[in-house]
Amino acid sequence: MEKSVQLKDGVYWVGAIDWNVREFHGYTTSRGTTYNAYLVRGEKTALVDTVKAGFFPEMFSRIESIMNPAETVMGEAAKYFGNILMPLAPLIPPLLKKVKKMGIPIEMIAPSHGIIWRSYPEKIIQAYTDWSKGIADDRVLIIYDTMWQSTETMAKAISQGISAAGVENKLIHVRKNHRSDIMKEILSAKILVIGSPTINEGIFPTVAELLIYLKGLRPLKKKGVAFGSYGWGGEAIPAINDAMKGMGFEIIDPGLSLMYVPGEEDLENCVALGEKIAASL
Repeated sequence: MEKSVQLKDGVYWVGAIDWNVREFHGYTTSRGTTYNAYLVRGEKTALVDTVKAGFFPEMFSRIESIMNPAETVMGEAAKYFGNILMPLAPLIPPLLKKVKKMGIPIEMIAPSHGIIWRSYPEKIIQAYTDWSKGIADDRVLIIYDTMWQSTETMAKAISQGISAAGVENKLIHVRKNHRSDIMKEILSAKILVIGSPTINEGIFPTVAELLIYLKGLRPLKKKGVAFGSYGWGGEAIPAINDAMKGMGFEIIDPGLSLMYVPGEEDLENCVALGEKIAASL
């Protein structure tokens, strides 16, 4: 395997060396040349530039020395399914069964757009089978927005309770994540914990927008819990519960609604809710 060269934290050279090229744009290159490409890893991973045709295996090998590009591939496949195909999920298992019954050996999958699966086609077929049946991981998503950090403080305390029970969970701030990326996460999680402050006797607009988007995609076999802070009425919690019930969610708990800034006892209740959520998996 070819090795990458780390230039800085999270920045790697993954290009290729062409020892045999002797001319480039009209001048001689007696010592060959390099085709420079860089992999930058942070919140997201980016490949800056690529290499000349014929040197791709060398670049790919250097990338593999840092990460497995196939994880990237399945993540993008999940994002596509979660945002485009989820409403059509009930139609997929019968079609896959029909193809299997035909007995055609599948060596490659070439779709109308997206990745061409030239190897391991059975991997994406199995993923589509699972996703279309609503099969998800023992994983919890805490999806929320906040006005004055009270709802966010609650979210972190709920996460603490879930983590204490040894269950994987992730905090997702709605305004800091695009809804299509949130849907990729939702696809693989069994439980959604949705938090919102109350504003104008209702759900915070960004959370309401996500719920409307989610309703149109018709997720399967999800469990849900609502939480949030308020100053006067606290109407966001029953509204979130109604939205989740309308999507067929199993409601784990009536929800936790706290007035103003959470105190010590309030946060203990949030942790306890997290423990209850973890136990429901």
